[in-house]
Amino acid sequence: MLPSHPNNVLAKRTLLLAAAAMGFAQTVLFAILAPLGREVGLVEVQIGAIISASSLTLFLVSPLWGRASDVWGRRKILLIGLFGYSVGTIMFAGVFQAALLGYLIPVTALILLIVTRVANATVMAAVSPSANAYMADITTVEDRIKGMGAIGAAGNIGSILGPAIGGLLASISLLTPLYFSVFLTLAAAVLTLYALPELPKPTVIKKQPRLRY
Repeated sequence: MLPSHPNNVLAKRTLLLAAAAMGFAQTVLFAILAPLGREVGLVEVQIGAIISASSLTLFLVSPLWGRASDVWGRRKILLIGLFGYSVGTIMFAGVFQAALLGYLIPVTALILLIVTRVANATVMAAVSPSANAYMADITTVEDRIKGMGAIGAAGNIGSILGPAIGGLLASISLLTPLYFSVFLTLAAAVLTLYALPELPKPTVIKKQPRLRY
C-alpha cells in the first residue's frame, strides 16, 4: 500500500481517467454498430453476434488479467489493456472500412469483425481488474471504498458519454467515433505510462484461491 506516496493523488486521477476512457470505449460502439452493420450488408442477428462475442470474452478473460496483475504488476497490465484496445480498435475499424469500400463480402466481413472484436475485448479486459487492483493497493482501509466507488463512477460516466458523443461524431462519419475512442485511450495510456508509478512487488506472493465464474 502507498497511501503516503507523493504521487498518490496523481495516480488516483490517472486511474479515474483510464476508467472513464475505457467506459467510453466500451459503449461508443452502441451508437454506430447498427447503421455500420447495415451499410456493409449485415442483418440484426449478425450485428448482435459481434457485441455478444465481445461481451462473453470480457466476462471470461477479466479474471485471468486480474491474476496476471498480481504477478506482472498492475501498471503493466493496465498499459497492455489501454494500448491493446487502441490497436485492436484500429483493426476493427479497418475491417469496416474495407467492407464499406466493397473489398469484403458480408460473410467475410462478419467473420473478420467478430475475430477482431474478440481480440480487442481480450486485451481490453485487462483495464478494469488492473485499475481496481491498483486503486486497492494505494488506498488505506478507510479510503478504499471511496476509491473503488470513484473508479466505478468514472467508468459509468464514460459509459454514458460513449453513446451520446458517439452519436454526435457519427454525423462526420460512422467510423469517426471509433477513431475518437482510440484517441482517448491512447491519451490515457500515455498518461499512465508517465504518471502512474510502478508499485513495489510484495516479497512473498501468497497464492490466492481461484474463484468460480
